[in-house]
Amino acid sequence: MKPASAGLKHAPKSSQVWEVDQIQPELQSDSKRPPAHLQREISTIVADATRDNLLTRLCPRDKALLLSHAGDHSSISCTPHRADYIVPNDQWLIGMKRRLLLDLITFSSESVRCQCSQCGKPIDAKGDHLLSCPRVTSGARTSVWHDGLVRSISHVLRSFGVTHRVEPTGIVPLRDLRPDLLVSPDPESEAQGDTLLDVRTCISTNKDQLHHASVNSGHAASQGEAYKNAKWHQPASDQGCVFVPIRVEEGGRLGEACRGFLASICSRLQASGEPSFNRRAFMAFALNHIQLTNFKAVARVIQDNTYHLIPEATRAQTPSVSPALFSGVRAPTTDAHAAPRSPFDSKPHPPPSFLRGH
Repeated sequence: MKPASAGLKHAPKSSQVWEVDQIQPELQSDSKRPPAHLQREISTIVADATRDNLLTRLCPRDKALLLSHAGDHSSISCTPHRADYIVPNDQWLIGMKRRLLLDLITFSSESVRCQCSQCGKPIDAKGDHLLSCPRVTSGARTSVWHDGLVRSISHVLRSFGVTHRVEPTGIVPLRDLRPDLLVSPDPESEAQGDTLLDVRTCISTNKDQLHHASVNSGHAASQGEAYKNAKWHQPASDQGCVFVPIRVEEGGRLGEACRGFLASICSRLQASGEPSFNRRAFMAFALNHIQLTNFKAVARVIQDNTYHLIPEATRAQTPSVSPALFSGVRAPTTDAHAAPRSPFDSKPHPPPSFLRGH
């Protein structure tokens, strides 16, 4: 480069205008791009910086839940038409408040303890304890959340003609092990063994997961995969089967093994030669069903356990808010171990006033 003012008698001395003698090829190609390219790059840089700045202000619990929700791009973007997949307003409100990291519960008193005899821990405003209380694992978390995911995966497989069985017995002799799903091998392939699936729900905000889950996406799911692999891998291998742990976090993020399984089913269907099969459409269909089921089920578990874990006197402290919004819903049962209704019931428990928002 040389100053453009070199041959000018009256060029200003306080500044120099540089003239480019030779431009590198890569710079020449950039210079020909429209301004929108530069705008897009700047917008990306600003968005990344804003995101990083916001993350530094979040507590570990909020970071963990944010990363868990970041793995779900389906539940809030798809528009279900089947009645059993439409999200009721009260469940949608709970799900969106958790996604936005807002408080779910407002009590008149500051200290409310769980009435579960096994823990008696404080009920947090975010609703995390309503998902992880020891009493929950044998109640709604199993009947609504876990079982709902099993049915959803079965529906995906059945919709594409994949032969499978739900909760088969006698697969592992002399062991108290029963898979949630058994997927038969493709008769057109060389694979001979069945694939055993075991579904597990994961909580990224649990204290034992929190440190790593707040910085590593999918940590809770990967830990759950490792736990089930250690329990299932050898017994499944002894029977000539392949074991796949299906892990879904409360925010909707799927474990790597689950995604790998869906990709393998996709490849299997693609290899069948069906001319109308679309790989992208299958993955969208599968993720929409699984993650929307997860979104609804987490909200239902919180609703149901509000009645079983929060003392009745506490629930009665706050006056009712917007009762018309939830008119027509059925009254809750008092038996925590009563026969569960379908997780896709269009008339779930009405949320208490402190879960309804304002």
